[in-house]
Amino acid sequence: MDFDYKPLAWSVEGVEPPDSVKNEGWLAGHRPPSAYFNYKWRADYLTQTELQQKLSNLYAIEAQDKASLEAAMTLKAPIDSPEFTGTPKAPTPVPTSNSTDLATTEWVKTIVSGIDLSGVQKNTIFVIYADLNTLLGDQSYICTGTLSNTPIPTTYCIVRGYDTSNTERVVQICYVPDLMTNAVRTFVRAVNGGTSFGTWQELATASSVNKEIDTLRFLFNENKFRNKATLAAMNQAVFTLFIETFETLDDVDKSAGSGETAITAAYDADKHIFINTVEGTTLTLQSTAKEITGPNDTAWCYPDWEQEGNSDLTISMSRDGGTTWTTVYSGLFGSGHLKEYVVSLADQPTGVQVMVKVTLVGAVTLKNLAWGVK
Repeated sequence: MDFDYKPLAWSVEGVEPPDSVKNEGWLAGHRPPSAYFNYKWRADYLTQTELQQKLSNLYAIEAQDKASLEAAMTLKAPIDSPEFTGTPKAPTPVPTSNSTDLATTEWVKTIVSGIDLSGVQKNTIFVIYADLNTLLGDQSYICTGTLSNTPIPTTYCIVRGYDTSNTERVVQICYVPDLMTNAVRTFVRAVNGGTSFGTWQELATASSVNKEIDTLRFLFNENKFRNKATLAAMNQAVFTLFIETFETLDDVDKSAGSGETAITAAYDADKHIFINTVEGTTLTLQSTAKEITGPNDTAWCYPDWEQEGNSDLTISMSRDGGTTWTTVYSGLFGSGHLKEYVVSLADQPTGVQVMVKVTLVGAVTLKNLAWGVK
């Protein structure tokens, strides 16, 4: 430790004044001998030197202690994401704790001991992060977490294994609950020798069968619409005919009108229809351009749609690539189910890029659409 000033070195020891002088001090007329002054300056020098030396020693000790403390701190676990070794301990939370407190083994044991498992089969095993290909026992498994080889992606299922011959020839049944609908989907497969796994097959339920029937009904109606639309177009001598049942959306221009918004909000991929359920909202669908080299002076359309309340469906067509549009049909307050409409396009500039645009206003269901030109 450095000091700005050092004590005045004084070598002459002098003589210590007697107690009488120390007690009474200098009196008027006294002339202190030089030996007394030498004693004082010598004592001052020694005292100041001793203080500076002890302060320097104390500073050195503090520096050493600080270095030792810093070295010891480097051996401690960090506050952020610490990794403990040995047998770390923590206070045990109360059993009802629902906080971010550490769950000690004592707390977990208390909680588990309080779970009533009287209704659970004795051969039921709880597994986390399970591979269903390894669950080959003649028992039940309740599986949670990240699961593999499941019939469908899920984080929770119940697997029941039936070991038919005690040689890992197992029939597995997997129950996958749908927590949103409270329904349960059931799948089954066979396992031979623990290595050959059959394909999961879903067992039919009344709801799934009804869904398939609904799908077949829609497909049948689509085919019936094609036949009616084709016959109507032939009667009107339509030169170029397009029939859209929306089984795919390849002919929908996703960058025009409502585009992707309409598809996300209203398209039912199972029924191949557009359903706008909110009154007061408008969705616009526009087809991709179709190049027509033949007659296109007259527009023809044959819509299949339904409405609720004060809703509307408007069909417009263009023959100049979407620059000019002519309304072919507007069904304000009246459903245009399976009716045909013919409108002249003579007021439009001539062109070969034919397009159709459908606007759904309010609660409208668009099922099918046939359109063309002649």
